[in-house]
Amino acid sequence: MNFSVTVDDHLLGLTHVLRGKDHIVNTRKQEFIYNAFGWEMPEFIHYGKLKIGGLALSTSKISEGIRAGLYSGWEDAKLGTLRALRKRGLQPEAIVKTMLDVGVKQSDINFSWENLYSYNRAIIEPDANRYFFVAQPKILEVENAESVENYAPYHPDYPERGKRRLVINADKAGKVRVLISSRDFSNLKQGNFIRLMGAFNIEILEVGEKARCIFRSFELGEARKRKARLIHWLPEEGNIEVKVVKPEGIDTGFAERLLEKEKTGSIVQFERYGFCRIDDKNSIITLYFTHE
Repeated sequence: MNFSVTVDDHLLGLTHVLRGKDHIVNTRKQEFIYNAFGWEMPEFIHYGKLKIGGLALSTSKISEGIRAGLYSGWEDAKLGTLRALRKRGLQPEAIVKTMLDVGVKQSDINFSWENLYSYNRAIIEPDANRYFFVAQPKILEVENAESVENYAPYHPDYPERGKRRLVINADKAGKVRVLISSRDFSNLKQGNFIRLMGAFNIEILEVGEKARCIFRSFELGEARKRKARLIHWLPEEGNIEVKVVKPEGIDTGFAERLLEKEKTGSIVQFERYGFCRIDDKNSIITLYFTHE
């Protein structure tokens, strides 16, 4: 093998050879052959292993997993393939920048997903419109409330893109029912003072199958003074059904109906959730989670 590789590389006129550090012994053997023939020797560059945790990378194991039905294909969100990263909304420029940071070193390196996400966030953030998405929704019932209509920007840094209309309708008895995520719901406790983003302040009265609350005020200043937790919400009706595919599973829920106007392939930011790439726009909009 070392003899044939040396001859091939010489005839092809290769000037640089990049290979893993596990081939250092083979490099020494090939150097002997170059010297024996009096050939000009290329520059040999050896690199250590790039250890990437959290996602499947072995092509043989991925192939087996696809055949066994463990993965939907080479674009499955649980994989670390370039096709899977593209499906999730990771940009080529971010991957290139991250790999240039890694460089070529003989020492083994642990790949940093956070560095990749940081580069990617800087690229996609300016173009990503904001929306509310409620995963695994639970009901929040507010007493003594009033109907409210407010507007939130599609992007806080680009007011020229316009605003989204946020509406909460109270019934004749002054009750309001909104949807919040199961994650926010699980953190509610009696007596909590909460701010519904873009709406009003509430106090938690009781938490059971649903949460009973009471309206306290519209004032954002009061929420800040009392360090109220901000949570996003959706009206009980009039939303679009959404599915978000993540490496660790799927989140189902609802998003603002205005999400329908976004193009397939575009990346949006679900507030307090993360960036997602729109993959399909049928009756249920399917998105792939990019990162926070």
